[in-house]
Amino acid sequence: MISPARSRFGWKCCRALGVRRNTAVSESTFSLLQQIQRTHGSEDQGTLQSVAGSVLRVTLPGPVFVGQGLRVREAPAVVLRFDRAGVVAALLASDASPPTAGEVVVPGRSLALQSRQWAAGVTYASVADLLTSEGSPSESLLKLPANPAVPSRRPIRQRLASGLAAAELLLPLGQGHRVGLVGPPGTGKSASLRMLVASQPADTAVVYAAVRSPERLRSEFEALGFSERSAPAVVLCAEPRASAAERYFLVLSALRLATSLRKSHQHVLLAVDDCMNFAEAANELNGAPPVPPAQAVAAMLDTGGNFEDEGAEHALSVAIALDLVPEDELPTTAREVWRGAEPSLDVCLNFSAKLAAHGVLPAIDLDVLLSSAGYPPVYQAPLLGALRKEIRKLLERSKQLNQRLETGRELGFHAETEDLDALGSDTVARALLSHSKPRSLRELAVLACASVVYYFPHHRTPPRSALAGFQAEVLESIRSECPAIWDSLDRLEELKEADVGQLLRELGEPLLARRFHYQLTRGDM
Repeated sequence: MISPARSRFGWKCCRALGVRRNTAVSESTFSLLQQIQRTHGSEDQGTLQSVAGSVLRVTLPGPVFVGQGLRVREAPAVVLRFDRAGVVAALLASDASPPTAGEVVVPGRSLALQSRQWAAGVTYASVADLLTSEGSPSESLLKLPANPAVPSRRPIRQRLASGLAAAELLLPLGQGHRVGLVGPPGTGKSASLRMLVASQPADTAVVYAAVRSPERLRSEFEALGFSERSAPAVVLCAEPRASAAERYFLVLSALRLATSLRKSHQHVLLAVDDCMNFAEAANELNGAPPVPPAQAVAAMLDTGGNFEDEGAEHALSVAIALDLVPEDELPTTAREVWRGAEPSLDVCLNFSAKLAAHGVLPAIDLDVLLSSAGYPPVYQAPLLGALRKEIRKLLERSKQLNQRLETGRELGFHAETEDLDALGSDTVARALLSHSKPRSLRELAVLACASVVYYFPHHRTPPRSALAGFQAEVLESIRSECPAIWDSLDRLEELKEADVGQLLRELGEPLLARRFHYQLTRGDM
């Protein structure tokens, strides 16, 4: 029913809302005007209707929007969606006692990251401690960052240090690449991702996100020597027992932080461990996350690249770990995430459960990597390019020999001892391209040269301790007995292509001279 506004609510109230003296409005229209004119801090309190785990059903007066921050007691929460029945929200705190129906809910503004200046060095932070419900709509974590325009994209020109022998030799990464580490659990993807992070130069800004305790992450990174830095390195984490909303916003917070650091740093690396945990957390949010995980992962990869802004180039490299096997019949969520991620990946490192079962970790599938490795990129050092050719020959030879022996075994043929010896030696050489800590380029050059020139009289893959001991002994022998060669390898990226052959001969001679000095090359294990 239409009634004069001033007779019902008073002239002063109507004047404050901009309603003229003789204007007639309905009660619903007046209520809407009140909501529009409501200023921050004057919101009425809401009521908690029901609780299901960390998901809440809330009644809120006034305007509501997805991504709005709430307070239940002192615990933060966020609006996921709303309908006529009420508002669905999720608790961000996992250590607080669960609220009960009837408690007061205080609405806030957008859920966003706190504004702060990140100092140089490594900072370990829980994502729940960095969130605030007083952000502006443009700072909302549910607003995915815009991708740079296509005309501003530039070719990949600089090497992205990975510390991984398989990647550095066969398929070197570049600053601005979108890299996927894909494989079943327990194959070394998380360890490889941490080695990638620890290999970055001190002036590279790093954002790393993982569902892990901060104490465990600190000990793992400190063991890799990831400490002194001139640029900020932010390690975001959420406890494994954290709420679904906290684990969900972990990835969105890392994405927002990396895109903000890109404005002030020439190169930023965003590394996200186990995106499938993020997808599982999204499914726990009552089955309706504000941003579907497949869309979030695709948007995160699309932000990567090399760009030009105001005459200067900036690179954002993105590396994600996915616990899935694309060839298997995947669950719906995993299949959608993979379909969203695969088209945006520049490099995909596949990990093999079979290799991991034989003790080869990280279990990077060299045969798959070999099939996807084309011409060497321009930023690969010439000496590593020469070793790359020899490694490719070794891998192709061992692959063909293994296929021939498998076929003969199926047909009932007897395998020649010479073939078994050659396959065993090549298997050990392949295993030497795996390691438990990041390696510098000169260390990788020495180990790659050793795997090519040595013969290993073993039919089975040696234990990881034996492989690690051999790697340490070979590196120490070159470092202590051939200091001139060791110093030359330190300037490996500056080496001219004409000088590669001479340096390889100088490196190969002392290695061959000590070919019987190691237990792994004597065969008496």
